[in-house]
Amino acid sequence: MMQLTTFDVVISDQRLEGALSGVDVLACHKRYSPEKARILFTAVASEQLRDQCEPMNAMYLQKPVPLDELLANVKTSLGNR
Repeated sequence: MMQLTTFDVVISDQRLEGALSGVDVLACHKRYSPEKARILFTAVASEQLRDQCEPMNAMYLQKPVPLDELLANVKTSLGNR
């Protein structure tokens, strides 16, 4: 899908059903749209996960994230393009 459509920002939870993780989704997005924004949510904080987000320039947010904080992070991400 990311090959056919460009997204200004992709927001994903780390834990997804099936074989893919949120990091996998964001890595795919970076491959096709390296200049676009990425945000990863997780309920379980991990330095390893944070380290995986860094090379993708992905924001790393620990749940729960208040809606106003999410919107502020999206605006910041879009402003950093």
